[in-house]
Amino acid sequence: GLLHDIGYIYGPKDHNKTGGNLLKQSGYQYWQEVYYHGNYAPLYSSYELTLLNYADMHISPDGKYVSFEERLEDIKSRYGDTSEEYQNSLNLIKDFKQFFDDV
Repeated sequence: GLLHDIGYIYGPKDHNKTGGNLLKQSGYQYWQEVYYHGNYAPLYSSYELTLLNYADMHISPDGKYVSFEERLEDIKSRYGDTSEEYQNSLNLIKDFKQFFDDV
């Protein structure tokens, strides 16, 4: 989880893919979790990716714990409510809420 946003060192655009590729080149075991984090219904899925996405949707850019709603507001304010980033986050959170309602 600590490395999941490493791609931001090259800018916010596709930071997940940039970071995942960087970690893959370094031989990091969980590079795919970094590469696919934040994506809704990725081509790759794992328990670790689910945990990473869940945690990511509860942490603000400054490292504070926030509610799903607060996290969505932050993402919307940075990227807009029609952005891929916002729509992916919205769908991830809907799935998390659905899962916990069913449990």
